[in-house]
Amino acid sequence: GNSDTLARLDLLVGLAGSHAAAREFAEARSAADQASQLLSSLEKLEQSRKASLLADLGVAYFEMGMKVQAQRQLRAALVAAMAAHEPLLLDNVRLRLALSGVAPGREQSQELDIATLRARPGYLRLLAREFTRAGENYLELGRFAEALLSLRGAARLFETVSDSAGMAETWSSLADAYLRLGRADLASDLLDRAEALASGLSTPQLEMRVLWYQGLAHMELVANGSEHLEKANRAFDRMRAFAEEIGR
Repeated sequence: GNSDTLARLDLLVGLAGSHAAAREFAEARSAADQASQLLSSLEKLEQSRKASLLADLGVAYFEMGMKVQAQRQLRAALVAAMAAHEPLLLDNVRLRLALSGVAPGREQSQELDIATLRARPGYLRLLAREFTRAGENYLELGRFAEALLSLRGAARLFETVSDSAGMAETWSSLADAYLRLGRADLASDLLDRAEALASGLSTPQLEMRVLWYQGLAHMELVANGSEHLEKANRAFDRMRAFAEEIGR
C-alpha cells in the first residue's frame, strides 16, 4: 500500500543520509538512487512531505560530491516547498541551498547567495551562528548529513569574517559529529586545527571544549598506536588544569 511505500521511502532517504555522512558512498548512492526512483513513482504525495524528502536527498547527494543530482533534488524541493505555502519549510530548503552552494535558478533569483554577502560581516557572523545551532540540533537528532552540511557552512562563514573563536568552536562540533560516526581520524585532524586557533585566544572554556574532544578522539585511536594514549592523557590533563584555573 501507499503507507508501506512511504515507510520504505523514509528508510531509504535516512540510509542515504547516514551512509553519506559516514563517507560510505557506495551504500549511500544505492539508497539515494532507490529513494529517488521511488519518490518519482508516487503520484499522490503532500507537497510539504515531498519537499522534505527531496531536500534530504539533495543533502545526501551533495555529501557524495554528486552536485548535479544535489542540484536537481534541491531545486525540486524548493518548488515543492513554495507550493506547500509553509514558511518554515521554505526557509529550511533555502538554507540547504545556500549551504550547498546550489544556484536556485532564475525563477528564484531572490534566494540567499552567500557570495554577495561577504561585505556584511555582522550578518555573516549571525548567519554562521544560526548554521552552527542548526548543525548541533541535527547532530542530536542523529541526522548526520544535515549536521555536517550545516557545520561546514558555519565554518566557511566564520572563516570569511576571520572569526577564530567561531571557527574553533564549529570545528569542535564537526569533530563531535565525526566521533559519533566512528571517524576519530577525521575528528583528530579538525581538533588539531581548532586547538591551534583556541590556544591563541585566551578563552579557557573554548580550549577545554576542544581538549575534551581531542582526548576522546585519541582514545578512539589507541589501537593505531600507543602514542594516542599519551596524547589523550595530555589533553585531559590540560583540560583539568584549565578547570582548576577557572575554579580559583
